Amino acid sequence: MGAFNALDDPEKEYRRQLLMDARKGKAVAKEELEREYHVRTYSAAERAKLHYKAMPTNKRSGYQTGR
Repeated sequence: MGAFNALDDPEKEYRRQLLMDARKGKAVAKEELEREYHVRTYSAAERAKLHYKAMPTNKRSGYQTGR
């Protein structure tokens, strides 16, 4: 029995293809990802507009608190 390969799973391969097509701007692939997998894809322009806020850290442990 060999190591598991993601390409052996047809659903993962299908999802990978959808993501590649969505990245190329194909509306059908974007709609399928949103409907079946609840995944929202963003264009490069949309990603550039996103603002990230750093999460506060717990001073004792150094880990992010999630609040």
